[in-house]
Amino acid sequence: MRRWVSAHGVLTLVLAGALLLRLVGIAYGLPHRLVGDEPAVVLGALKMLQLKTLLPVLHPEAFRPLYYPPLLPYLLLPPLAATLGVTYLFSGVNGLAEFAQTVVLDPTRIWLTARAVAALLGTATVYATYRLARELVDRRAGLLAAALLSVSFLHLQQSHFIRHWVGAALAVTVVAVFAARIARGGTRRDYLWAGLTAGLGFGVSYIPLLALLLVCIARAFNPTAHPAFTRRWLWFSIAIAAAISVAFV
Repeated sequence: MRRWVSAHGVLTLVLAGALLLRLVGIAYGLPHRLVGDEPAVVLGALKMLQLKTLLPVLHPEAFRPLYYPPLLPYLLLPPLAATLGVTYLFSGVNGLAEFAQTVVLDPTRIWLTARAVAALLGTATVYATYRLARELVDRRAGLLAAALLSVSFLHLQQSHFIRHWVGAALAVTVVAVFAARIARGGTRRDYLWAGLTAGLGFGVSYIPLLALLLVCIARAFNPTAHPAFTRRWLWFSIAIAAAISVAFV
């Protein structure tokens, strides 16, 4: 880790600044629920913990508020479980029923934990943007692109709240990174990871699945690849994305 920081000093500063900007102000509106889509994600994760299930499809009535695919709630399960566990240990309440009432009355810690995950996803998107610009141009372009996204008003605003937009943007950007590699030649691994990322992105929102169009375009602009090879692996990438997407339906 120390070696990576010393070799990527400017990038480390950009990422640290991006994370800091995305953490400042994440308590906005709490304990009130003023931001749309957040309750669907957070309450979906809490309901999974309550029912001890990872399959909302088996409990359609209980998970009616969860109107997005369940990958974001899955990501929230470990940090929310840790937050609830530590809070319970130091709360001094008499039993789980009383603890549940205190959480309902003031869910600030729950929401802060969820929004911190959103800030991390937003920072990861800044790094993915660096990798994309580096693939397309060079390292300086990557640093500039990452720095610009780190202070982008819209991306900052979206990274403050646990909604599907930041996760979807991360998935699309990562797919674009592999598409850029495919446009320059590409390997089996690039097609594999592009399909895997698009499929996982579908677990956050339906939009990232369209990022596979970038892979198709990249293959068309690849002047060196063998047609049979790229056609086979393009369909393989699409098949992987489709198979993973079905799991989230």
